[in-house]
Amino acid sequence: TAAALLFVSQDSFLFDGHSNNQPDTTAPSTPNSFSSFEYEQADLVWDILKSFSLISVKDGKGTIHRLMSQAMRYSQSDEEARGNVTICIDAMRSMWTFKPERPDTWKESQSILEHVKSVAAHSLEYHDLSPEYILRAGQLSKEAGVFSAMSLNAFVEAQASLEMSLKLLDIGAAKGKRNAAFQKAKAETLHELGRVLRYQANYSESE
Repeated sequence: TAAALLFVSQDSFLFDGHSNNQPDTTAPSTPNSFSSFEYEQADLVWDILKSFSLISVKDGKGTIHRLMSQAMRYSQSDEEARGNVTICIDAMRSMWTFKPERPDTWKESQSILEHVKSVAAHSLEYHDLSPEYILRAGQLSKEAGVFSAMSLNAFVEAQASLEMSLKLLDIGAAKGKRNAAFQKAKAETLHELGRVLRYQANYSESE
């Protein structure tokens, strides 16, 4: 939906002409692949937004003013907002290609880093998301932290992303489901956070 596309960022949302949308029930998609139906529906949303001048388009990418984004967010019910958060989580997971051992993935990942961070932040607003989506958001936030530290040497930003990941994982673990997955994810995040703190010479906090 258009609301899902515009939900991500309070400042502005940048997306290409083939964004995620509601899945086709006749051809279900996985988090990392979309059906032709989804692409067609995303193109329809893209055309509608342009026809009403809700977005400005340049080089195949669209941007929207934060006032419009906030207006659309606030017009949603809580149920619609939760649904759109899950859509955005899956969209970011499908677009996020960062692999620490593959520098060729870094440039593409940097282009959506702020959106990944924004999706994770919005996920914190909805504690009643399913454990599966809380886990996904926590993992995305952890990977954003790793990227910020490794690729950008932005250790303060990396610390913030990793701490957000821990908050999400604690919320998910409190639900009492998939405990092993949450414990593993939390251990990985704590490991990365310790490294980032040591890079900042915060040795006492890193222990």
